Amino acid sequence: MASDSCYLDNSSYPKTESWNKSVDCCSWDGVTCDDVTDYVIGLDLTCSWLRGALHSNNSLFLLHHLQNLNLFGNNFTGTHISPNLSIFAKTTHLNLSCSHFSGTVPSEISHLSKLVSLDLSYSYIYESNGLSYLGLEDPIFTMLAHNLTVVRRLVLDFVNMSTVSPKSFVNLSSSLTHFSVRDCSLKGIFPIAVFQFPSLTTLDLSFNEDMLGILPKSNWTGSLAYLSLFFTSFSREIPDSIGNMKNLTVLVLEVCKFTGHIPSSLGNLKQLQYLYLGRSNFSGVLEFEIFTKLKNLQSLSVSQELNLTYDRLSYTFPKHERLRLRSCNLTKFPYFLNSLEKLIYLGLSSNRISEEIPRWF
Repeated sequence: MASDSCYLDNSSYPKTESWNKSVDCCSWDGVTCDDVTDYVIGLDLTCSWLRGALHSNNSLFLLHHLQNLNLFGNNFTGTHISPNLSIFAKTTHLNLSCSHFSGTVPSEISHLSKLVSLDLSYSYIYESNGLSYLGLEDPIFTMLAHNLTVVRRLVLDFVNMSTVSPKSFVNLSSSLTHFSVRDCSLKGIFPIAVFQFPSLTTLDLSFNEDMLGILPKSNWTGSLAYLSLFFTSFSREIPDSIGNMKNLTVLVLEVCKFTGHIPSSLGNLKQLQYLYLGRSNFSGVLEFEIFTKLKNLQSLSVSQELNLTYDRLSYTFPKHERLRLRSCNLTKFPYFLNSLEKLIYLGLSSNRISEEIPRWF
């Protein structure tokens, strides 16, 4: 599953501690130079303990030939993202995540038309009244969507996008493979067309409670491997066509507003490792047999009345580590639990189990 926080490895020394002005900077840790021109083309300052303001006159902005800039995991609290970023016209990879930038994303970032990967996630600062998040306004996002024609990875988790219309997502590059807008205060209707982007492998829309949407009945992109709609307002039924998504390894449809029956076609998703279906408004009785077809399943969450045989031994989950059967109308401890040798978490709350805990348990 995707991480929901920034992990800073403070156990290692910052890359800059190895920098020695008496030797060629191309040999410094985190610095990459062009083999022919010796221009600095890559700068990786991940978790380098950098603190304080990053002003527009910083020498960083003299590196006009940069193709890769990674400032992940530093502390630029109180600093706005500089409009001077526009000088990095050759940049293909830009990572400013987890570095506590504030204010709003400048329009100049949309000038970086060669970007293949852009990560602005988890940028926030602590204020007396709570957290203040980096903001991305609708006109700037519109320019991003139009100008970043080759972008494949776009990560904007925890960026305040409350003024951005999800409808503008259809203008993103058709080459997009990874799109994550987790907890961005998005509102409005999510366009079905995004599910049909030909190269999309990861789509994370979770924690956008006011974002509406439905799942497509056909023409999904076959490449999708990770889909999370956790805590959104997606609704209506889950279509049978979801069973055609044979590359899915993670499917999170929990705490949504889905209705109707959970389709049996989920049993076709042989690559699934994580499946979360709890706390929606599904109806009917779900055949537990569906899940026994998913031999790679490691984690399952369901809150739906189940049709299962309590003493059946053939329900096998060889890789199962986490199981939550909440509000499933269980009346006994299912005996198949006895075979889950790798289980580290079990949730059976809000059922109707009244018997004593069995000895085998």
